[in-house]
Parts: sequence; structure tokens; C-alpha cells
Amino acid sequence: MMPSIGLRLATLRRAVNEVILPAIAPDNALAREQAQLVAAHLELLARQLDDAPRIDAALARGTAALALALAAHATGGPCTQAAASALNECADAGDAATPGLRRAHIAAAIDGFMDALAVDGEDTARQRAHDLIVEHALGDGRLERVSFAGNGLDPERAELPSLASLLAST
Repeated sequence: MMPSIGLRLATLRRAVNEVILPAIAPDNALAREQAQLVAAHLELLARQLDDAPRIDAALARGTAALALALAAHATGGPCTQAAASALNECADAGDAATPGLRRAHIAAAIDGFMDALAVDGEDTARQRAHDLIVEHALGDGRLERVSFAGNGLDPERAELPSLASLLAST
């Protein structure tokens, strides 16, 4: 029987904290720091595990919305129009195995679209694409900040919304 991912993460954390860290020489500061970093990331991953599918899905939906918006504002020559068409097809396709793969596929199409804009896109389309991408990045950044607030490093974490409320609004 395969153990759950949560149990596997807990086992790895215990190995790092109870076996590996004590075995590292006290004067080996870099190795100690890196082992502590691994343990901290394993703890954070365990806390994020249940929410990961919803976060991935929200990020994929946001990337698909960006692709559709970029395509809707695409003006230019044949390269730009072909790339806009590819963006629409890619954003509408829900056949990727996981939201993460779908997001990566759409992001690659966005990269191709931006290349096409550089070839024959109109200036207004380039500026609108820039604005849309910045707006999208701010939204993704907020979701990522909220997702990682549990690590305690965000100086404004008390002002961030809960992950549940943020996911409900996306």
C-alpha cells in the first residue's frame, strides 16, 4: 500500500530533523542551513498540499483569461493574427492532464504571441498586451503571496486575505 503524500512529507521532515541535521558537524554552517531549509520547505509543502489543486486551477484559469484578453486586443499583421488565433485555441482547450500543464501550454502560446507582436503587431496592441500582462502578474503574485503567507516571511501577511476568500473570488 502506498502511503499518502502527507505521510511521506512527514516522514521526510522527520528524517531531516532527527537523523540528517544531528549528523551534520556543528561547524558546517552551510550544510546545516540547507538541511533546515529543506525541513522548512517540507513543512510548508505539507501545509499547502490540500489547497494546491485549487491554487493550480485558479492560476490556470487566470492564464487562460489573459490569453483570451490578449487575443481579443490583437491588432497587426499576419503573424500577430495567427498567434492570436493560436492563443484562442489554446485557452479554450481544456485537454491538458493537469492545470499546471495547461498553464504551461498557454504560457508558451503567450510567449509566441508576444514574439509575433514584435514582428508585426500594432503599437496599441503591444501597449495593451503589456498592460494586461502586468495586471495578470499582480493577480498571480497576490495569490502566490497568500499561498506562501504561512511561511511567516511576508511583512504584510496580516493584511492579506484568506486563501479561501481569494480562491472564491477567482
